[in-house]
Amino acid sequence: MRAKQSAYGANANSLRDGSPWSHRQREEDLICTQPGVGLSLSPHYTDKRFLRSQSVYCDPKWRARLPTLYRTGLPGLRYDYDDRLQEWDYGKFRAAVEVANDATPRHSARWLSALISHFRGRTCIVEHVVAGVNQWSGYPWWCAGWREEAAPRGAADEDGQ
Repeated sequence: MRAKQSAYGANANSLRDGSPWSHRQREEDLICTQPGVGLSLSPHYTDKRFLRSQSVYCDPKWRARLPTLYRTGLPGLRYDYDDRLQEWDYGKFRAAVEVANDATPRHSARWLSALISHFRGRTCIVEHVVAGVNQWSGYPWWCAGWREEAAPRGAADEDGQ
């Protein structure tokens, strides 16, 4: 009998403790492809897999190309680190977190899309998320790769033209 496929990969349901982030899990199983599933955005400093940056979410259209591209970022995406957003405007960041908490499952790609959309003031779609741990301080970090949502065809711009 085959193992049930989960959002995290084929081996996620076979873990003894049931945790999708167990240390026994293979690195490639860290990558989620479902935007509504919570991600590991705050890995613990003892989880050695996160001493190097790890993709924790990838839109299915990028999944096959991810191993060769994610160290430099996926083409066409803009990337924002969590600490940079807080540094640029902490009040706006906290407001964006509250909006995202009310609108979507916490710490999912949809949550990050809502957070970045509110922060940026335009609709943004997160397609890639990388997480890690600062080796010197032990603090976790995440970085979200996003693109602006394309305007529907025939939509009038702000001038009504």
